[in-house]
Amino acid sequence: MNRYRKRKQFSRLFAGCMSIIGIILLLAACSSSNSDSSTQSENIALSNEAKAGESLQEAGEAAGSSDTIPLTGMHQKIIYNADLTMQVEDLDKAVEALKEAIQQSEGYLLEFSDTQTERELRSNYVIKVPAKQFMPFINQLSMIKNRKFDQYVSGKDVSEEYVDLEARLKARELVEERLLAMMGEASTASDLLEFSQRLGEVQEQMEQIKGRIRYLDNNVSFSTINLRIFQAKQSAASLAGYSNPLGERITEAWQSSITFVWEAIQMIIVILIGAFPIIVILAVIAVPIWLIRRKRKNAASFYEEEDSEESSDEDVKEN
Repeated sequence: MNRYRKRKQFSRLFAGCMSIIGIILLLAACSSSNSDSSTQSENIALSNEAKAGESLQEAGEAAGSSDTIPLTGMHQKIIYNADLTMQVEDLDKAVEALKEAIQQSEGYLLEFSDTQTERELRSNYVIKVPAKQFMPFINQLSMIKNRKFDQYVSGKDVSEEYVDLEARLKARELVEERLLAMMGEASTASDLLEFSQRLGEVQEQMEQIKGRIRYLDNNVSFSTINLRIFQAKQSAASLAGYSNPLGERITEAWQSSITFVWEAIQMIIVILIGAFPIIVILAVIAVPIWLIRRKRKNAASFYEEEDSEESSDEDVKEN
């Protein structure tokens, strides 16, 4: 009976040990499978990053190779500018002729300012005309009746910059396409966020390049002309003066003389009023000095008179 109990206890103990060993083996298998899955996901993320780096490097190499495009045979892109100065006898008529010339050349007025001074009437214009009408428009302006016409014409070749911008734009477009493809293949949220940030930076650079290209295209297609037209008032006044009768010219001369004298008197009054504090200070210092010197002089003259009287008395006594 005792042997039967011992065997039964031994069998229960053996079964318990086997169950514990089975549980340990099951936990080890689960942990190994989790580590394998995490390792696999890390490998996928690393491969995606490597692909992104390779794509950016290839795009950079493409941009570098595109920058070396030769300019041979390419249409030259030149921005023309002109600075013109015109002196006219009648500003209103010159402005009317200018507006007609702008309309005929299919240009447009970009800026305008009008100024009047004591010596002249002046108008400043910034005009845009098609590049093909640039020199014909300047020649048409020179035909407007004027007393003086100065011009300075310059051109800036932007062909090389234009080619460089186009190459950079193509490189950014290539990077954009590859980043979009990688965003579709991204397996994790962090990879998707990184590709999205890089895509935003590339698209911002593309917009800046496109803006510069549009600016160059506009300035190449339409040339800029800075025009200054002025009318001297002095010449008109002198011509009007010679046409006036003698009596009117004498009256104007008399009025001018009176005005000059009155302005001179006003200036003297202003100077005296401005110097009044200084005059008061000098008077406070100079008057006591003058009084002291005058007193001393009177005393000296009094003593001299006494001496002269005494000497005369002595002469009388001796006689």
